Amino acid sequence: MIYSFAKSNNLRGVWLPPFLPQIVGNVTEMICKEEMKKMTGNEMDENDLDNWDGFLGSFLSVEDIKDEAIGLPCVAVEIDQENDRPIVVLEQNGAKKKFSLNVTNSKFVSEAGISKPKLCLGKVFFFRKSMAYSPSAKKEVPTLRIAKIDDPEKKE
Repeated sequence: MIYSFAKSNNLRGVWLPPFLPQIVGNVTEMICKEEMKKMTGNEMDENDLDNWDGFLGSFLSVEDIKDEAIGLPCVAVEIDQENDRPIVVLEQNGAKKKFSLNVTNSKFVSEAGISKPKLCLGKVFFFRKSMAYSPSAKKEVPTLRIAKIDDPEKKE
């Protein structure tokens, strides 16, 4: 690969170290792993292509909410690097599901008395299904809204 680059760009007589392709390959692999981590939300290793873990969606979806009376505890809070929005990581049947706090949901959390995103940790989130206009789909689509937030520490 490096040799063909040098040859195609008339770089005759330019010495290219024999280990350079290995370095380029390692850097490419690191970039690919980092991109997959961004897309799937998990670390990639050699065994990740042996199953579907991490590829079926790490974000909470409308289909994940079977019963609106069941709350999901917040086990972590992150920042969405792409949208610069808070993300609550919720636990559902042992699996971790992320839920990005858009403007509407952030406002609900704030009005529920949670003064900063990191204080969502330990709270239990309840969701209701709703419809919202999607500019990309140009139609109403199913979505989730926070219906209620419980604080287990304030229960008697």
